[in-house]
Amino acid sequence: MRPLLLISLAVLSGCAQSAAREEPDPAAIESASAAASSGDVERAAALADSATDDCGRGEAAFPCAVTTRLFLARQFASLGHPELALMQARSATQLAEQYGDEWSQFTAFAGLATFAARAGEIGEARNALSRARSLLSSLETQESPEESLRPARAALHGPEALIYFAEGEPSRAAESQAELVAYLRELDSRHPSLPVELLNLADMYQAAGRTEEAAAALMDAAAVAAEIGDTASEEEALSALSSLSMP
Repeated sequence: MRPLLLISLAVLSGCAQSAAREEPDPAAIESASAAASSGDVERAAALADSATDDCGRGEAAFPCAVTTRLFLARQFASLGHPELALMQARSATQLAEQYGDEWSQFTAFAGLATFAARAGEIGEARNALSRARSLLSSLETQESPEESLRPARAALHGPEALIYFAEGEPSRAAESQAELVAYLRELDSRHPSLPVELLNLADMYQAAGRTEEAAAALMDAAAVAAEIGDTASEEEALSALSSLSMP
């Protein structure tokens, strides 16, 4: 599966505001990513720790620290280092449990579910997804605003699809992935994540023997990718489409 995910970091807005920097330091993210890209995993991990330390210490630094860990997890996953990404996600959940409210914990556990699934830790992914669902149920009973709940619900479709796919249930995986794709379309018909998520959906359809639906997803991925200038995804979609065995 391609190393992209939908994690709504916007739900961190429920955290208390503080004087500490709340956004990741772009230079620190770039340095850690460069180390991972070169294959220096130990240095990447050390730089990740340093990037989080730069946020400060304690509760006041929490929003920046968790967001930094989740951004780094996404970067490391995209560079082909799922174990390193999982380490960051685990650190984010530890911080969220120590300092965060339920919104923050939900975000962290939704991220952990995704990264654990991508690293092949399916048991851990299932546990994290269960915890995220429990937190979401609690948030739904607290009259949380719907504009926050809808992206939170959508954030769970990604890890759910990954878990089903890893457990050999591609049709159920495709159903969850289709929900994620539908939400992205609703956000923006040119959403930058759409081509990759459509490619993932095509993989799931193909694994389930649903070839026509796989072809439709690939054509859709190629069209959206061409529209937004995502050449790599467009070429991958067209290549997969040309080699797809239709019934």
